[in-house]
Amino acid sequence: MICDYCRSEIPDGSEVCPKCGMRLRPAEPQYQPVNGTPAPNMGPESAAVCDLLKNACSSKLFLAMCILATVQPVIIFATQLMSGILSIIIPAVIAVSLWTMRSAAANNRHLLSYATPLKALDIIMAIYVVLMWIVVGAFAVSGVALMFGAKFAETSELIAAFESIVGQKISIEIINDVGFEAFFMLMGGAILAIGALVAVITIFYYGSIRKATRSARDSVSLGRPVFKGFNTVKVWLIVMGIVNVITSAARFVGYDEKLSETANLVQNLTSGISGVSAAVVTIIAGVLLGRISIPKDCD
Repeated sequence: MICDYCRSEIPDGSEVCPKCGMRLRPAEPQYQPVNGTPAPNMGPESAAVCDLLKNACSSKLFLAMCILATVQPVIIFATQLMSGILSIIIPAVIAVSLWTMRSAAANNRHLLSYATPLKALDIIMAIYVVLMWIVVGAFAVSGVALMFGAKFAETSELIAAFESIVGQKISIEIINDVGFEAFFMLMGGAILAIGALVAVITIFYYGSIRKATRSARDSVSLGRPVFKGFNTVKVWLIVMGIVNVITSAARFVGYDEKLSETANLVQNLTSGISGVSAAVVTIIAGVLLGRISIPKDCD
């Protein structure tokens, strides 16, 4: 056999290299291909990837992240039932994926045990990116429509269109004070600016998360560390998590005139707790990534 460290030829079954004195890792068991896909090379590099994932996923911070990630889908299911089925799928998949990785680490399972949950998280992030670009497109179309409509559309039609976009009534007095064309040019420009901000968040925030998730998935499938973007994404996660905590906290004081006092209280509590828990998960993920020792040649 060959020493993993000094590459010298040594007797088979050696636990310590007689040449360099390094203790050798026990031989990895041979795994059969799954669905025609061969197992990755299980050398020292794959063991390093497995150790890194195990240490991260077995930590108390990761356990807290798993628990908080479960709060959101549970609240959505409990409060919205069947109407919340579609909105529950993505947070539920994220929670299940995190718990699967936690279980793999707790039970000291093989590197391949992390492949499926990481692939699921990668798909979820791809869906998020697509959805965010759809939102950007909607903002762009709405903004341009308002700006052009200010010159060509009828007053009543444009007001109705604007109210459908923002979801609330607007005062005719405000429009008259500012001027019809100036008001809608201004509102159209504001919507375009919001769309540009969403585009920036999509490119840098969600893009960096997907890059990091995909590199973790590739590290598992290749059996060697190819982690990318971890130093960048940890900063984005913490910053956006703090922003989301602040915005989610505002849900605790929301008020819907159509609902009773009790219904408003329940809605505020459930939506606020759901939003804050998801935001705290984001912050914990950033802190956890900051504690992981990524090989210098990876990131």
